Amino acid sequence: MLQQVMMEAKGGHEILAQVNSIGVQTEPSLRHDDEFWFDRGNLVLVASNLEFRVWKAPLIKHSPVFRDMLSLPQDAGSTRMPSNGAFASRTVTGSAAPAVVHLSDPSEDLRHFLRAFFPGKTLRPMGRLDPPYEELAAQIRLGHKYEVDQMVQRNLDYLKQYYVDEYFAWIDAPTIDLEPRGFEEKHTIGVVNLARLTGTDSILSTALMHASLLDPALIAEGFQREDGSREMLSMDDIGRVSCGKQDHIKGTIWSLHRLFARGVSEGCVHPTRCENIMQKLQDRVMSDDIDQTLGEYDWWGSVEPIISREDKERELCWSCYNSIINTWEDLVKTLFDRLPSQLGLQVEEA
Repeated sequence: MLQQVMMEAKGGHEILAQVNSIGVQTEPSLRHDDEFWFDRGNLVLVASNLEFRVWKAPLIKHSPVFRDMLSLPQDAGSTRMPSNGAFASRTVTGSAAPAVVHLSDPSEDLRHFLRAFFPGKTLRPMGRLDPPYEELAAQIRLGHKYEVDQMVQRNLDYLKQYYVDEYFAWIDAPTIDLEPRGFEEKHTIGVVNLARLTGTDSILSTALMHASLLDPALIAEGFQREDGSREMLSMDDIGRVSCGKQDHIKGTIWSLHRLFARGVSEGCVHPTRCENIMQKLQDRVMSDDIDQTLGEYDWWGSVEPIISREDKERELCWSCYNSIINTWEDLVKTLFDRLPSQLGLQVEEA
């Protein structure tokens, strides 16, 4: 007999589960998961068409939701046996038979979730500092749903290394790439949704900025998750990233104009030569080929490639070169600090 249980988790999030510990024939379509099937496990979780046989204790310890689900009174008659590829129904007495819980989660997400609690059939890399996106996203989603706060926080802390709301933390990020190591550009859409799900506003502005650089079709259609469902931005956030793309273009052009229109530095030791290079740089920015300029430079990127293109012989004196770099840093900080308001995000007063 199945008990269908509707539980309300933190934040009003409803969880539908079917808890079963008495004898019912196993559905022939179910099969054991290759990674998480432990013959002595005392809990079977059913997701999609897969059964995961594990132990209750770690889930009860870390998840108030599982603790409540598994504390429900269960009949003492015959117990449903996990699938072995055929119909099976027998009577089991005592506590030896595993409880069975049917979940509405995708089996792919559940597998990533369980990896945080149990060793699988194969050894996983030790010291996994850079989790794959699919694992991180699934653990945040299910960790939030089942109130495994430590799991959620650990994965959010990883994202916060890359998606930050403070300029100096941003320039000290672990990689010069916009997205974390091993992530694809499209995964930024998922990061935005994870920030929304967990109320982690601190990663939103840079995540939305990253998303604004995606192909318009990808922004509109999202990408396919492991389970076949689509990860898509909300309509409000699609609007934000569309505006963000325009702000990105304007910010890039504005920063280049401000950078090279100021002339030589006060400490310039070769005024004529440096003025000539600065004029070349200004002409480059003012050229009709704006697409090429935008393809070579983002307002948060290094300005050095543009300087090198026009100053092939390194004629700029050190004072002028250093002045350009310092001015660039000031301009980038100004644009970075404007991100939340430009993206329509609420900014708390300090």
